[in-house]
Amino acid sequence: MKRSMIVAIAGGAVVVLLAWYFLLWAPASSDLDTARQAVAQGEAQKQSLEATLARLTEIANNAPQLQATLGRLDASIPETPDLADFIIQANVIAAESGIDWLSISPAPPVAGIPVTTISVSMNVQGGFFQVLDYLNRLEDLERLVIVDTVNISAESQVATDGQSSSTTGSPTLNVSLAGRMFTRSAPPAVPGAPSSDTTPTTLPAASTSTTTLPSSSTTATTATTKAA
Repeated sequence: MKRSMIVAIAGGAVVVLLAWYFLLWAPASSDLDTARQAVAQGEAQKQSLEATLARLTEIANNAPQLQATLGRLDASIPETPDLADFIIQANVIAAESGIDWLSISPAPPVAGIPVTTISVSMNVQGGFFQVLDYLNRLEDLERLVIVDTVNISAESQVATDGQSSSTTGSPTLNVSLAGRMFTRSAPPAVPGAPSSDTTPTTLPAASTSTTTLPSSSTTATTATTKAA
């Protein structure tokens, strides 16, 4: 066989090989790579969907607890100031604690971010255990109340028989509280309209068998605490 024929056959084989590579193998290989990428993307999407489904399933299973938590948050920071309801609750726990006297003076709401602040001043009068019980009940209210300062002064109970006087029983505590409440939105301002919510509310003093008078010999004690 002549050398030229061998070269021609080899050249033809190379041409056929190149034609097979570019016309058949290369497109098929590209399609295979594309298919592999699509499979990988599909697997990633599958894992993402499975994770999302797991989270949604967990949320659905915990829906009652989440709803209860949402209700507590809504009660602690309501949509509107709802000062009338707070004043009623404060008077109820004062009666339950045996407090002799209660005065509440909320200030107009002050808009802020993300909540609106309502400053409130409260004054209570009663025995040590009654005042302590009232403060505990105030802390346990559904409405969030942050007490910034507490000022306490004491006055003795003096009984008189017409000729002499004597100190009897435990001293009465006069407690002034300064705190804050919150609401998610401030009420619309009405120019010139009086606000009934800022009117102090007083719980009448319970009747006692002894006369309570300020004692000049009693030293007033003041304690101030701050809650962040």
